[in-house]
Amino acid sequence: MNEPMDEYSDSILSPEGRLRQASILRLALDESRSCRRRQMTGKAMAAGVCLLIVFSVFRSTHPTDTPQPQVVQQMPSVKREVPQPVINLTPAPQKKIVVSRIETDPSLLTKWTIPPRKPTWTVIDDDELLRRLGEAGRPAALAYVDGRTVILFREAKAH
Repeated sequence: MNEPMDEYSDSILSPEGRLRQASILRLALDESRSCRRRQMTGKAMAAGVCLLIVFSVFRSTHPTDTPQPQVVQQMPSVKREVPQPVINLTPAPQKKIVVSRIETDPSLLTKWTIPPRKPTWTVIDDDELLRRLGEAGRPAALAYVDGRTVILFREAKAH
């Protein structure tokens, strides 16, 4: 799984690049597994809903054969005295809206502000970029086309 995709990618990737490529491949495989799992779950749920609909239609069109109970004699209803609940007639407290000023700490902003980080990159000019690409085994040239700068790579000579 940690092998490069082809011989071309093996020649241009650094060891960190190969590790990154392998981690991207693992992430892609995990994502495809979860997509398949979601698809299968959706299909199973759809099948379950279809079965539920078919079963309910079947039950409504085929009633059960059990006879319904019949009332033979009705008992006279007996009225009983039910004590009334005691109701408290005290009025509910009035709701109030209170508006007041809230003092804030003037140094709050300085306490919670995150200081900006120093940049972790370095700025190099075109010649330095081309020199470093050559040292890395990827000789290149710069082309200026329509106001844009394009990097053109050339193959390293085989010795």
